[in-house]
Amino acid sequence: LWTLGECIPEPRARAIAEDLSDEFETALVDAGGTEEVFPIDEFLDRVNDRERRSDHIDEPAASTHVGSVMDALSNRIDRSIWLSVLAGLPPEYQQRWGERSPVGDLSG
Repeated sequence: LWTLGECIPEPRARAIAEDLSDEFETALVDAGGTEEVFPIDEFLDRVNDRERRSDHIDEPAASTHVGSVMDALSNRIDRSIWLSVLAGLPPEYQQRWGERSPVGDLSG
């Protein structure tokens, strides 16, 4: 969530956070809303680096976590908000996470 928060404007982060618990809101909003847009590979690398430093998680597990979180967000928050978030990112994000996952399938 922190890495996503770096990529999107603060108002969008706050809109997403309205549907999430306080701890998740903090991760999204406190990331800075720097709107630093980067390719999906760099997004995944940043998440992998953070997870390895904080939780000692290996890269394949971190990539799975990203997919699970993004799929969960796409199912949890208002559809128009989710699509506006993806529209502000490179097209590869929407290709990967633009469709809602069937309930129970959050594999990413």
